[in-house]
Amino acid sequence: MNGNIQSQLNALLESNFWKHSELTGWADEQIADLDWPETWVMNLSVSANSKEAIDVIRSAMYDSGTQVPANYGEVLIGLSVLKFEQGDSGYEEAEKEVFEVADAYEITSNVTDELGRVDLNIESISLCKELATKAIQYVDAGNYVESDMRLLGDRESD
Repeated sequence: MNGNIQSQLNALLESNFWKHSELTGWADEQIADLDWPETWVMNLSVSANSKEAIDVIRSAMYDSGTQVPANYGEVLIGLSVLKFEQGDSGYEEAEKEVFEVADAYEITSNVTDELGRVDLNIESISLCKELATKAIQYVDAGNYVESDMRLLGDRESD
């Protein structure tokens, strides 16, 4: 498995788009489907909670030399907006999450209006949602074994 899947799983869990039980279910499916699942996948399967699962993923990323991709913040923003659109969070919660992620990843100007308020309807939010949707589809499809599949990476080359 490449580090790309780890980054996407980390984003799904960190954003609370997936619950811990969904992540362990994903890990269980991989264990059932693979002849020799990697240790970190087995550790995800038996992780007790989201914090422990994130620690497992980040440790696997560190061990494989995988860095958080440049557009990771945009994916987190997209996942927050998708949660809002699916009714899994309120507008205020989504707005707060988007602003916090945008601030942390220094992308505030791409998601705020001229007064500095989060604007969930501007074009850059659509791009974030598209990146998030692709990440979800990539994980759901089990395409992680294809090393040429890149969803999270340098902004310039996407």
